[in-house]
Amino acid sequence: MQTLLQGKKQDISRAEWACMFVGVFCATAVVLAQSGGPTGKASFAYFFGVAISVTSLFSGGLDFVFKSILGTSVKLNAVDTTCYMALPVALFTAILGSLLSKPVSATWAAACAPRMTDLAVFSQLWQVNPWVFKFIALSGVLAFCYNTFVTFLIVKLSPATAAFAGNFNKAATIMLSLVIFRELAPGARGVVILCAVLGNIAAFTTYNVMRKRRLSSK
Repeated sequence: MQTLLQGKKQDISRAEWACMFVGVFCATAVVLAQSGGPTGKASFAYFFGVAISVTSLFSGGLDFVFKSILGTSVKLNAVDTTCYMALPVALFTAILGSLLSKPVSATWAAACAPRMTDLAVFSQLWQVNPWVFKFIALSGVLAFCYNTFVTFLIVKLSPATAAFAGNFNKAATIMLSLVIFRELAPGARGVVILCAVLGNIAAFTTYNVMRKRRLSSK
């Protein structure tokens, strides 16, 4: 997305591109192992979720490039960029959350309805325990601070580097989950997942080392 939309050759070497492809390959291996193998024993909903996740990655790449353009060409700082983008996003998600209903857990279905909108869930929460919303507000503040920090990294570094850094954080979180909660799949699939996550972390580390050496030598 960075190469296509910014219309210029990006400052990324072939070896750094290779590290990115290795990271993507490792992520694909995790998805296949979780699904039950290349033949795919998982349900349609699983692969539909994977397709939505891939679409989300491209949308996130577009968001990163757009923030980079705002920070470099329009000269907006990270706080202004986050504020301007937060308002339409909040409005858009509020409309969708008020109109689209989706299945809820069995306990919620037994107490309320099998399908509910986000607005209906919020209304029910307000009746049961309004103090929950202070944690929702706190999560909003933390999300705003995180997005501001990510926007700053995008402008100072590059969209590709910031996206790859975010991918590393996800891989590290999965690794901690596997080690602490012992959620590895049985048999060979568990080994593939563990090796793929380690490969993703190694690809990101190698990418950073090579990029730092190349930039420092200029």
